Amino acid sequence: MKQAILAQLTAAKYYSIIVYATPDSSHVEQTSFILRYVHCKDKVTYEVQERFLEFVDCNQKTGESIAELINETLRKNGIPLADCRGQGYDNGSNMSG
Repeated sequence: MKQAILAQLTAAKYYSIIVYATPDSSHVEQTSFILRYVHCKDKVTYEVQERFLEFVDCNQKTGESIAELINETLRKNGIPLADCRGQGYDNGSNMSG
């Protein structure tokens, strides 16, 4: 499933990323990565897709550590940061600036 999502993302080229963190039952911060992109179904029909990419454990909540986590997750999945056209976060005060 992940490979199909990454193939659609590659075809779409540009994307937005949504990063959201919440603690799980063992109080470990689980960060979810969601990709949003426009998928061309059949050369005439376009759909906005919002797809879950993966969960990543996040122990630190500083802007720098979150930025490193995002960069590492994108790099690991072969997603170029240069094609990112939008971003959204919870905990926005940590990411401002």
